[in-house]
Amino acid sequence: MGRIADLLKAAADDDDFPVKEFENGDMTYIIKEVDKDDGDDTVTILLESADKNAPNTRYVNHAAKTKRDFNKQKDEGGGHSAHIVISLTPEATGDNVYLGLVEKVPNFPEHRVRSVLNTAIRLLCQEDNHFLYKMPGGSKREIPFVPHLDFHGHASYALQTDLEKGAINSITLVEPDTAKPLGQGKYFSGVEKYMKVKMLRKPKSGQVLSTIRAAAKSQSKDYSQIRISFKPESGGRSTHVDLDADSGKLISEGYVKTKHFGGITPPITTSAVDHFVPHLVSRMKHELIKERS
Repeated sequence: MGRIADLLKAAADDDDFPVKEFENGDMTYIIKEVDKDDGDDTVTILLESADKNAPNTRYVNHAAKTKRDFNKQKDEGGGHSAHIVISLTPEATGDNVYLGLVEKVPNFPEHRVRSVLNTAIRLLCQEDNHFLYKMPGGSKREIPFVPHLDFHGHASYALQTDLEKGAINSITLVEPDTAKPLGQGKYFSGVEKYMKVKMLRKPKSGQVLSTIRAAAKSQSKDYSQIRISFKPESGGRSTHVDLDADSGKLISEGYVKTKHFGGITPPITTSAVDHFVPHLVSRMKHELIKERS
């Protein structure tokens, strides 16, 4: 992760680094700033987005009955920025697992953040072989490869509580993107395969989530995800969560563990900052370091 952080910093420091586009160019992203802190073993990343579909901005003074409009110019978009702090120390659960915090900001869903960072890594690895591995079996030949980042959420305490107190409707093991052709003529292709799981009896209190995770892990070779459909409360609406079968981490956004930082002083003055907000970053780092194993 430390070497990946160096690549992301190179992308941020290069003013000519390509912009990442979505929605036919109406949504664009750049890596604004990267700081690798060897003292506390973290990397802080500032991403910036521009949304050309965002409305113009109006400021209103109701007491004075006045208004001011700020209209976008051609090719401009409404700007937002988000801070990301990632530990450079691997978690105890695996050498390639790192704890991270992502600031919750409009236009920064997890899949967009992942895509922006992985695109930068891929483009820089095209220029030079930054990462090499040796073939197993004693081979001395080094093969170049491109690493990528993925994001899985830590389950909040509410998930375990709702599974314990609620009613589980169904459990399904899923293997997405099988892309297996069906029949002749290339008319059809498989999208995913799944296996419905029957719950013979509910695990002991306090062990529902851990028992489901253990069962999913035993089948992770064939099914990479597990979906749990449940009703948190009697008479309530049903919902579902998707977990990685091997690690047990959340894939879907619901029930992801979050931390609310209130009373940010001084307040952040704009939706898209030019540089890190130090008093926000320090609180994010403190929480990350406290939580990492």
